[in-house]
Amino acid sequence: MDAHTFGAYLRELRKKRGMTLNELKDATQLSQPYLSQIENGLKGIPSPEVLYKLKDPLGVSHAHLMIKAGHIVLGPHEQEYDILETEYEEEINRLRLQELMNKAKAVTESEKDLENFISSRSGITYHGKELTDQDRSQILSMLAVLFPDRE
Repeated sequence: MDAHTFGAYLRELRKKRGMTLNELKDATQLSQPYLSQIENGLKGIPSPEVLYKLKDPLGVSHAHLMIKAGHIVLGPHEQEYDILETEYEEEINRLRLQELMNKAKAVTESEKDLENFISSRSGITYHGKELTDQDRSQILSMLAVLFPDRE
């Protein structure tokens, strides 16, 4: 893979993660101009050390970046492994995203019920003071008085 193609690949990884160059700079301690030059193919293929700094923020393994950059050349059978590894990583990321979405939906659904929200949510404040268990109980009692037909 040449420097332009590899740079475009890194840009694609960064954008998939929703990161700006500035955020990648902060995560890697590499300068923003240097990262821009890499993405635009103006600095050649990055060293293994630079790829190591990029791996976590871009969500890929060091070995994967080393292979894509051409620092490690795979034989025919190993190339199949690289394709499978990439597909596996994509599937793991898809499953993690689905799990997060399911958790967010569950939290949203449970917070729709005022009684559940008041009873289980910590850190609820009123006029800057956190509600005690007694406060919560009183609120629930008042709600029962206000809405007797909903019990």
